[in-house]
Amino acid sequence: MTFDKINRRTHLYLGLLLTPFFLLYAVSGFILNHGEWFQGSGQQTPRWTTVFERAYRLPPISDDDDEDVLAERVLRDQGLPGRYRADFDDDGNLVIDRIKLTGRLRLTYYPKQGRLIGQQERVALPQLITAAHFRSGYEYPYFLEYLWAAMIDLLVLSSLIWIASGIYLWWKLTRFRFWGWVSLAAGMASFVLLIRGL
Repeated sequence: MTFDKINRRTHLYLGLLLTPFFLLYAVSGFILNHGEWFQGSGQQTPRWTTVFERAYRLPPISDDDDEDVLAERVLRDQGLPGRYRADFDDDGNLVIDRIKLTGRLRLTYYPKQGRLIGQQERVALPQLITAAHFRSGYEYPYFLEYLWAAMIDLLVLSSLIWIASGIYLWWKLTRFRFWGWVSLAAGMASFVLLIRGL
């Protein structure tokens, strides 16, 4: 196995492995760049749909209780652990947004009534795709969150490898060196122009 073969196969198989992620960032980047094309038709539809309402009660809540600790317990009790945001509303109810790639599930706990309501956000496909574009980080200690973040790191590393292997492949093809230099120079010039001008 020569270095040239290793380089070509690395270039090939990394691209195949990460095709879904490259497509995700390509499509979401296009949507973000042309947001006005993907705005809704203006129809008034409820943003939230109630998916369940059930009796549920936590121990009495005091002013010293942390909303994150309470939210994690509620999510665990409902079999919904994962990325979330939580806060108390003006009436003292605990509002938890369980943030999934397919949209938010809002859980509202009413301690006075001992009641828990779950509402699913109605989100259009373009918004789901762009939400995935910005999802990142290792701050949530869940396997799938770590796996997503690790795949992003692999995507970044693979992009650098792609660049390096592509430059190597170009350099080996001597008859294309002139147009390679033209392309590289044009890319660098446009990048510098934009960085300085914007």
